[in-house]
Amino acid sequence: MNSAAEYFALAWPEDPPRACSPMVSSPSLHSNELTRATVKQMVREEQALELDDILFRRTPRGWDEDMGLGILSQLANWLGEELGWSATERSDAIDRYKRRIKHQYSFNTPTTKGEVAIAAESRRS
Repeated sequence: MNSAAEYFALAWPEDPPRACSPMVSSPSLHSNELTRATVKQMVREEQALELDDILFRRTPRGWDEDMGLGILSQLANWLGEELGWSATERSDAIDRYKRRIKHQYSFNTPTTKGEVAIAAESRRS
């Protein structure tokens, strides 16, 4: 077998599972836009469960200059609504994301909009 597509065609000749099939392209992978509807789709059809999964794997928003911080709160609300998170769980998810980008990418998360602008400008230099 030379490709994943050949493997899936042999393993599931009639109807490959959507989440596993390289032949079915996720609309979320081709768009920088995040909406409540796309988050809902990612959870229900693609089993998205974490902020970093959406921001880095399913969209390129984690690679924005602010590493997704500009949409993080709204995304946590949408994801939390879909997954039934409490306010504490939403806050914990945001904290996990911030710790991840600090640890993996040495990105110190600014706390104000002014600090976000300064951080983005320093990354350009």
